[in-house]
Amino acid sequence: MAKTNFIRHNGIRRVAPAAVVSLTALLSACASYPNAGQTGHFVVTTGEDADDNNIGDGDCESTLSGNPCTLRAAVSESNAMMGANTIKLGSREHRLSMVDDLTLTGPTKIEGDGPNETSITNDDRDGRAFIIDGTPAWITQLTMTDFGGVLLDFGGTVWVDEAANLTLSRVRIENGFAFNHAAGLALTGNSRAIVTESAISDNMVAGAFGGGVYIQEGSRLTLLRSTVDGNVSNRAGGVYNFGELWILDSTISGNSADSDTGGTGGVLNIGVVTINNSTIVDNSSNSPNDDTHSGGLANSGLARVSNTIVANNMWGNSENDCNGEIESRGYNLIEETDDCDIEGSTTGNITGQDPDLSGLAFHAGGPTQTHRPQSGSPAVDAGNPQRGSPHNGFCSTLDQALQDRQLSTSGQRCDIGSFESN
Repeated sequence: MAKTNFIRHNGIRRVAPAAVVSLTALLSACASYPNAGQTGHFVVTTGEDADDNNIGDGDCESTLSGNPCTLRAAVSESNAMMGANTIKLGSREHRLSMVDDLTLTGPTKIEGDGPNETSITNDDRDGRAFIIDGTPAWITQLTMTDFGGVLLDFGGTVWVDEAANLTLSRVRIENGFAFNHAAGLALTGNSRAIVTESAISDNMVAGAFGGGVYIQEGSRLTLLRSTVDGNVSNRAGGVYNFGELWILDSTISGNSADSDTGGTGGVLNIGVVTINNSTIVDNSSNSPNDDTHSGGLANSGLARVSNTIVANNMWGNSENDCNGEIESRGYNLIEETDDCDIEGSTTGNITGQDPDLSGLAFHAGGPTQTHRPQSGSPAVDAGNPQRGSPHNGFCSTLDQALQDRQLSTSGQRCDIGSFESN
């Protein structure tokens, strides 16, 4: 992987713009990992929690009566084996009751039968679901809920550390709690993660650094066709980014910052963020007005924004959609711009207008909740007339609900935001 370069800005060490890579490179980084399942294949047969009875023998047999295969036992056997392994969870609730977090130290794919069919829940313990420790890992088709603890720091539900690479696909992370650094997902130690067609919802941090998501300097997260909603922290309700963040065809909605000293409801960026075809709405902050925070998007690093709705975000009793300098790539709808400086290309930008969106819901059969532009919305057919790389500010090929976006050759333009209404 290429060496990350840094710059100094206002005395803070940040990722240099040249270090931002293309979407193709982001996705191929995970695609290049060995296919999970080529070595070991474990089928979990119980939702109870117990250790493996002989770690390293290649058999997932727990210490429970009858030696059923537990999730914990399967993780232990996978870690002990060479190569990449698959753990199939089946359609059941898996209750983690033992003290230790599940730590993945070898390439592992953990696969459920769908977020409504497979869940991993916290059973009266202070702890996370997973720590991804210096390894590629894939978690797909399941829900993780009720993890964390009052003294827990870094990822109340999932912590990605030590240059690990995690892919989350069709996953829900819900109702987590932590003291600091995200109750949902935290990335530290130069780690990488791609979150696709997933939701990080209703998580709460008692302290600072992101209710839903935290990205440390040197780490990178791609949110692709995903939703971050209903999360709470006193500094950044939705996402707190010190590293590199891509928000693509995604929704940041209903997050809040609850602080007496300053906080941002939706996305607080200190590093580098690229936002394309996304929707940042209905977030809020109750902090006193200052020059660094916002209800929606606050930036003191580098923020590139295109084809994106930023609207209906609140700062106390006033609408405040953005704060700081925003590098526009064009075709944005930003309703209130009094506290942000819009630089770059303003072609196709719309300001001062309500986007007229529906409430957050599952639209068009998509895997995650979105806001749909209503008939007559100024966001409809107002996006970039070209489709292509989000790094260039072009419209994406698919929207968040996996619908095809309008082709420029048809004489129509895509919608601004994460959802294509036509």
